[in-house]
Amino acid sequence: MKASAKLVASLAAASLAFSLQVAPVSAQFNWAQVPAMIDVPGRISSTEAQILEEQAAGRLSAEKAAELKKTLDDIKALDIQYRVDGKLSIVERMKLMLELDNLGKTIQVSLTERKAAITDVTGRQTEVAKKISDALVSGRLTSQEAADFNTKLAAVKSQENSFRADGSLSTTETLQLSLALDQLDSAIESSLRTRVIADPGVDAKQVEIGKRIDSLLSGGKITSTQAATLKQELSRIATREQAFKTSGGELTAEETLTLALELERLNAQVDRYDPVQVSTQVKGIDTRQLEVKNIIAEGQRTGKLSVAQAGEFAHEYDRIEALEAMYRVDGGLSDSEILTLVRDLDNLQKNVEDSISKASATALSLQDRRDLLRKKITDAKTTGLLKPETVGDELLAELARIESKETFYKLDGSLNDTETLIIAGDIDKLNDKFEATKQKLPSVSDRKTALEAKLNGALASGRLESKAADDIRNEIARIGFLESTFKGNDGNIDQNETVALNREYDGVERKLTALLPALPDIDKIQQDINKKIEEGAAKGKISSAKAMELKGEYERIARIEDAFRKTDSALVEWEVLALNKDLEKLGGQVDSLVDSEKSSNAGHASEVAIDTSQVAPDTRGHWAEKYIAILQQRGTIGGFPDGSFKPNNGITRAQFAAIAMKALGLPEAGRPAKFGDLSSKHWAYKAVSAVSEAGLVGGYPDGSFRPEDKITRAQAFVILSKALNKTDDDVKVLDRYKDGNKVAAWAIPSVAKAANAGILVNYPDAYQIRPGDEATRAEVAALTYQTMSNLGKDLPRLTIGLEATTKGTN
Repeated sequence: MKASAKLVASLAAASLAFSLQVAPVSAQFNWAQVPAMIDVPGRISSTEAQILEEQAAGRLSAEKAAELKKTLDDIKALDIQYRVDGKLSIVERMKLMLELDNLGKTIQVSLTERKAAITDVTGRQTEVAKKISDALVSGRLTSQEAADFNTKLAAVKSQENSFRADGSLSTTETLQLSLALDQLDSAIESSLRTRVIADPGVDAKQVEIGKRIDSLLSGGKITSTQAATLKQELSRIATREQAFKTSGGELTAEETLTLALELERLNAQVDRYDPVQVSTQVKGIDTRQLEVKNIIAEGQRTGKLSVAQAGEFAHEYDRIEALEAMYRVDGGLSDSEILTLVRDLDNLQKNVEDSISKASATALSLQDRRDLLRKKITDAKTTGLLKPETVGDELLAELARIESKETFYKLDGSLNDTETLIIAGDIDKLNDKFEATKQKLPSVSDRKTALEAKLNGALASGRLESKAADDIRNEIARIGFLESTFKGNDGNIDQNETVALNREYDGVERKLTALLPALPDIDKIQQDINKKIEEGAAKGKISSAKAMELKGEYERIARIEDAFRKTDSALVEWEVLALNKDLEKLGGQVDSLVDSEKSSNAGHASEVAIDTSQVAPDTRGHWAEKYIAILQQRGTIGGFPDGSFKPNNGITRAQFAAIAMKALGLPEAGRPAKFGDLSSKHWAYKAVSAVSEAGLVGGYPDGSFRPEDKITRAQAFVILSKALNKTDDDVKVLDRYKDGNKVAAWAIPSVAKAANAGILVNYPDAYQIRPGDEATRAEVAALTYQTMSNLGKDLPRLTIGLEATTKGTN
């Protein structure tokens, strides 16, 4: 009997469980993972991608990458060689997998410290988590080892959350996380156990082949010369086995597979002289198979089995045939193999008969089946599940043709069995076509989850204001209430209700999309940067060596983009933002070189020239541009993933705490802060604890901290003044300001102290404190800058907004 290659491959994969030992005896083997363990093409592809990605990250030199690619090409060639006969045996698959394991180890030891940070830190964390999970399932890591690695991965994630306290990751922080993930990945690789291959019976196979050769010789099927040649090859394999055992007494996995492969080839040579004969003792198996096959065919002919059902049963029948073919490879069927085949055939026959019995009990007439299909098509048209709309009309027209055919068959009075089967088959085929054409309704639950994830991601990246996010959440809650109403008492929603809910979610998603700013045009940015490099080099503003260095960085970013596009030929949101961040940094470097001549001839201002080429686009020309530029370069304050800074936005108490912690260099708190509305899982928990322990900020009388409350200018003055070394709190200084008498009593000493210390930045009117106004991100940057300068930090002198503060001072 013949079986499809796909089924044979599936059965071969299942048999791997008897030869592959990768887990401890006590481990629970996951059978679902067996195909993945021998997915040779997939492993080759992932290894090739790894080499390219590591080279792009600067962790592999061009020479080393070429060497590793050459080794991989050798493995590919071996794979092609093994597939000459149309398939891979289990032994050949395992031989290739061991070669790939060895190459993986070589790659790992060849890696150097990365020169470029991972742009997708979250994606890399997901990859490492999957590696741990896969290794645990396959037994290459113990449960304890996997738990330890997961703990270390959680620590990296925690560190990332801490870094994101001010809204984004700086270049230094991203590189630090990248290195931590590299170290974790290396530790995992070094802990992976080598695949252990159970002895497939090398010695027994040698004895068996020797007996077959003797039998062929005594039976006159081969000559003595042919027998001597075969025996000589068998002796060579035995000698090689002894040589393998000379060193350690035990065969390694690779040695076992090498011998098994050679015995496979020798056995194939013997097979040419001794074709496998079907044993006469199992003719009953063939009879049983024919009986089951006829039952399936009869069920389909009479309409008691649908085309889909008959197809499923036929697929199972083919599997049993393939199993028998595999059993007969060694010449016949053992008693246990016969019992297995009989059991499987009995189960299949029972399932077929049960389906036929159920169909007989609930059999629909041809008219009923046509009417049911017509209703399904009409309902799908009404709910918009058929695209384009003409598809529904085409399906109904086809149904009318089937009805006309039935009418024609009935001209002689009735339908015979063959005509009934034809009409039933036509209805089944049209039903299958309808199901394939009909748009699948998205899961309402999945839509809600995806929408909330998009909302949270936009909010976290700063692309969405909190007020707008609250409006969207209210809309989602409204739709959830509508879903609960639809479910009523039975807990289900029908097709029309599902369509209605999806339309509601469509509207909310359109609203959310409209609120988000457009993503940067990566292609245009790349073209502009490339043009600037070329023009700068042509005009002599950029040296040839520097131009080559910039071009190298440009090409590295381009390779990362190519890797992003490799999976779906498109860039998702986080990929665009990650590329834009790298391009902005490169663009800033180019601009600083091109504009250096202008900077050198800018005159002699009282303040030093500040490089603002790398600041966020929405801060260029802003009054606080220089403050922001320097603090961002120092990593004291960050922007948002889309490249913006949003200088005029308000700032929360939690965000201010995070900035203060970095600016003032505060250590982590010795004991955590205890505020009723701030959990230990809050992203700013460590920062709030640090500034609280330092005595810079406290909570409210009710024991709360209110981390999301926007901070006022007066509150910012109070907090920063506590960090100052000077203690001059003479309130007369407030007389300089137009609204000095409007400072609340509780804030007067602190504001006066801030003014006397020369940190009170007010813009556009330097003589207006505006104590009750919400502090903007730009104002906080300026205040923080002047505070750091007061504390002796090495910062350029800036006086923007300080006219009143510095009046009468040196």
